[in-house]
Formats: sequence, structure tokens, C-alpha cells
Amino acid sequence: MTRSRAVKVAVLAFAIPLAACGTDGSGGAGAADDVAETTTGTTTGTTAEGDEGGRWLTSDGDVLITCHGGPSFPASVVEGIGPVEVGQEDADDIVRALAAVKEEAGIDAPGPLLDASAEDVRWLVLWQGSDLSGEDGIGLLLAAPETTDFSLDRDEYLELGQHEGHWRVEGWGGGCRARLALDRASSWAQLAWPEGADQQTGSTITVLVSEIECTSARDPEPFLAAEPIIEETAEDVTVYWTSEAVVGGATCPGNPWVERTVQLQSDLGERTLLDGSTWPAKPVSTQEELG
Repeated sequence: MTRSRAVKVAVLAFAIPLAACGTDGSGGAGAADDVAETTTGTTTGTTAEGDEGGRWLTSDGDVLITCHGGPSFPASVVEGIGPVEVGQEDADDIVRALAAVKEEAGIDAPGPLLDASAEDVRWLVLWQGSDLSGEDGIGLLLAAPETTDFSLDRDEYLELGQHEGHWRVEGWGGGCRARLALDRASSWAQLAWPEGADQQTGSTITVLVSEIECTSARDPEPFLAAEPIIEETAEDVTVYWTSEAVVGGATCPGNPWVERTVQLQSDLGERTLLDGSTWPAKPVSTQEELG
């Protein structure tokens, strides 16, 4: 059987102070005096080959992303550029693994397998190599037979592991939930509009910030980056806010929100404010819309 390759992972370090990460949650927004200055949107980073690179870039100029915080892979893989090649033996074994999970999970099987056979569904390997626990693994997208492309939002993300020399589906559950890859000491924080304040147009913008990963509902104030990275274009403004990753285990009762102010180089005007905690970045929503 073909031996798994080591996954290429770029280690990224922000040039600004980093703060915490946590699960989607709700809570009161406390006032904050911090005003975040606009940065150039660059970080220092080490590419897969060890060269110094730009912000969130692999050695060939492509951003690295993750699904559910797993191993990273180039975003262009989803578009069929530089796909992960698997041998015929591995490919046949993946189909057998999909057939097994379809039979074993029944109505709880991955969505595309509910109405199609393992031989008919379309799949794309996003990464193959060592997972975060050091074990051989594969991450793939599973799509319905009638699709002509792959989508991180639409298609189901699965992870496979090695068991007695064969691939076996170990986890699945919806889309990729793609985010830009960060180093393990850092995690993403999400943004929301304060209640009744989603029509701001000036150069000073007030937002709510909450850690995304589980944090046992800790106070995010000491862990959030003092300043975000901000990218401004003629059409939109993207805000990337991070936090210090939780060390050890944590529960997920819902993370508090805190108020922050960002200073733009020019008025927001009719431009769209985007939250960079997702890939691709999405328009900032209200807490109610985030659920």
C-alpha cells in the first residue's frame, strides 16, 4: 500500500500581539477603549520549504487553509490546481471505506452517500499525510455524482485514518468550515455588528469580537490581539482578528463578546466590512444572524 506523505504546513506568526480562540457564543459586550490602527496586512511566516514568505502564503504563493482546524492545504487544491495524487491502491481503498461507512452509518452516513453508491459519488483529496495527532490520515471532500466542481461550503468534509493497513472513515459532519491556517499558539476570533450599529460608514468602526474555539467562556480581554490586521480595497474592508489559543482542554458554554474599535485609513462608506476569520472572508453579521 502506498505510504502516506508528510503534510506540508506553513507556520505563520503575526507581527502583532495575538490573542485567544473559542466557540461561537453569546454574551454581553463590554466597552473597550482600545482603538485598533490599520496595519499593512502583512505577517512574517515560514513556508513549507522554510523560506520567509508573505502573509498566509505557501512557498508557491498560495494561501494555506484548514477544515475544522485540521492539517493545512493550499486553497487552490479545491479548484483542481496541484491536487493531491493518490495511487490506485489507495483510491480503491477509499471507495471501500466510503462503502463501509454508508452501510454502517445508515441514515447518518455522509450526505452524498445517502442517495448514491460509494462508486458513484465524487471525492477530492485535500491533504494526505500526518494528522495533528501524528497518525496517517486523509482529508477529502465528498460531492454528489451530478456536481461538476467541488465546494468547501456545499460538499461534505471527511477524515480517514489507517486501521490494520486500510483506510477507514473516522469523522464527518457538514462542510469544511474553512479558515486560514494559523500557528498552534493562535486561533481565530469572529466579528459581529453591535445591535443597531450595522450601518456605520465612517473611518472609525465599532464591532463586537468573540473567540471561536472552546474557551470555557473565559474573559477574552487578556487574550485578544491588541490590533487586528486590516486590508482595505475599493470594494471592501477585511478585518482579521486573532487570539491566544487555549492550552489544555476547555468546555463550550458559549464565549463572551467584547466591543472593539478599528480605525480605517478612509471612510467605510458603501464598502462591505468582511470578517477574515472564515475562508473566504464573509460580510460581518449581527449576533442574531450568527445564531
